[in-house]
Amino acid sequence: MPYPERGPAILFFTGGTALRALSHKLKQLTTRSIHLLSPFDSGGSSASLRDAFNILSVGDIRNRMTALVDTTTAGNYFARLLDDRFAKFAAKGALRERLNRLATGQTSLVASLSQPLANIVQANLSTLAEELPRSFNLSGASVGNLVLVGGYLRNNFNISKTIDELSVSAKLRGIVGPIADSNAHLAVKLSDGRSVIGQHRITGGAGTITSPIKEISAIKSLANPTPTDVPALGVALQWIRQADLICYPMGSFWTSVAAQLLPVGVGRAIAESQARKVYIPSTGHDREQIGMSLSAAIESLVELGRRDDSAHLPITSLVTDVLINTHRKHYALRLDTTVVAHSGIRIIETDLTSTGDRPILDPTQLANKLVELAC
Repeated sequence: MPYPERGPAILFFTGGTALRALSHKLKQLTTRSIHLLSPFDSGGSSASLRDAFNILSVGDIRNRMTALVDTTTAGNYFARLLDDRFAKFAAKGALRERLNRLATGQTSLVASLSQPLANIVQANLSTLAEELPRSFNLSGASVGNLVLVGGYLRNNFNISKTIDELSVSAKLRGIVGPIADSNAHLAVKLSDGRSVIGQHRITGGAGTITSPIKEISAIKSLANPTPTDVPALGVALQWIRQADLICYPMGSFWTSVAAQLLPVGVGRAIAESQARKVYIPSTGHDREQIGMSLSAAIESLVELGRRDDSAHLPITSLVTDVLINTHRKHYALRLDTTVVAHSGIRIIETDLTSTGDRPILDPTQLANKLVELAC
């Protein structure tokens, strides 16, 4: 597409790293892609920040901002800053001293940024340094996560304003934001009757998910697994309604994709949109989809989307298309496409094969196909 700034607004319900390669390709075709991210993650370096400040997870936000930086400009320095981490093994005093140097611009990571962006980064990190508990361990901490949390504190707990400030100054080639501003967590129920509490245990707990997941919910905290309602951000609902294409992409099915439908108002906004709504099943193994078929995955998305409207929305108001690779051998999911087609959903088969014999959809071909579907 010769004018990416005029490209389609393709919206993704997404988290984690599954879309990083696709985002790199997509930003060359459109600067209007929209990336809605889960606030519920409870692992990685953002987990300690969640505990310290009782806030949403910012790790996926940082990851997607990194992918959408314009690396042909000085914005590449911002990507390096976001991806940088504190040493895992260093004295506590040395780690604090490095935070202070970053906050005062005394490092090349900050000094290389444009002045407006450097000013924001320094202000965010200065606020964080003031508010960070003395007991907080900076070992292995993500600099990008610290910048986002510092901005969240500086902007009176407004995550949207924090992201907007950084995105505009860094000239991000896309829109990034959480689906909700919530400190809630995730829990799932398995078909064997057990419950698993916390995204980090669901996604990363090897051996924890030994039977199919049947239900996902938002809970108050890891210590208090009482179900709770989470309101979606108004701006996120607005982006959903205005998108040219809505995409449930590959990634951890329950914690990265389906979890985005938990906040109140999301299902209704999807149904009100006139855009096509495309599900892209993951290739390779996803432990969150043990024993699941394609039709069961779609049914799970539809059930979550219907929570706002008491179960009477037609399936095709929430999912209209399924996009799969013509070469089917890398799908762990059982592709019962005939069953899906009988529900009125279109099956789109196209060549999305990556180079080599790898279970990864080719990001260039996938980006081109999504732009085609959106236009």
